[in-house]
Amino acid sequence: SYIKESGFSRLHVFKFSPRRGTRAAEMGAQVLPEVKEERSRKLLALGEELSRTFQERFLGRKLTVLFEKEVEEGTGNACYGLGVPVVPGRDYRLSEGLTSNYLRVRALTPGNWRGKIGEVLIEKSFRGYLQGTLVNS
Repeated sequence: SYIKESGFSRLHVFKFSPRRGTRAAEMGAQVLPEVKEERSRKLLALGEELSRTFQERFLGRKLTVLFEKEVEEGTGNACYGLGVPVVPGRDYRLSEGLTSNYLRVRALTPGNWRGKIGEVLIEKSFRGYLQGTLVNS
């Protein structure tokens, strides 16, 4: 409940594993492996929920994105299946970058935008990234 109410954007979950010679390894009443597994599973699921909730707060907003790379599947006809009108003769790329608060964002860009900064109107939220439209091309 505390973690859920915190508003974290993501969680990093790992299980304790004792290391020989450490005080923690010498302590009695170690947590059973199946209990660790169940706790990890619950925290990972909560982390997914928190990440999704955090990302969805940005739907409909314009975010500044530093584009880092082209997404592999976007090379070539990047508009196919995205519902984006194609301008004949324009070289579209599905580019990906980060916002100032480390949200991963994908958008169609006219050509290579690696290293460039652009404003993106956020329209969709997916697991691990947001998708939007570049508004200053």
